[in-house]
Amino acid sequence: MHSLDAASLDCVRAVETVSREALPRIDFATDLVPAILNGTKTATTRLADESDPRSDLERLHVGCTCAATSAHEVIGRLRIDRIDDVCFAALDDDLARTEDCSTADDLRGLLLRFYPALSANDTLRVFHFCLVPD
Repeated sequence: MHSLDAASLDCVRAVETVSREALPRIDFATDLVPAILNGTKTATTRLADESDPRSDLERLHVGCTCAATSAHEVIGRLRIDRIDDVCFAALDDDLARTEDCSTADDLRGLLLRFYPALSANDTLRVFHFCLVPD
């Protein structure tokens, strides 16, 4: 077995950092983090055409692993299990529960907090995920 000198260890750490940062990001409000980490929030609903500089939504696809971030910190890794498009008016209680909301109306209220101009016909993209253990 070979041991690495300090310079080599620094190089390995740099590669690991770049690898983590190369994951697509999906950013969450800080108040949603506990529900993600305890597994009660397993989906996030976003505007279908959203351009969020803190997230790489366009790089997310089924099966990919992404970095979950909040307040500029990585909080964990998520695996995207499914992606659905849904109309704002068609949100239902089943989806609400995956978002850690009690009802579709609660989910609509949460979404209006982030997207105050949402209307009934707006298309939303739902990213279903699971937390990847470290």
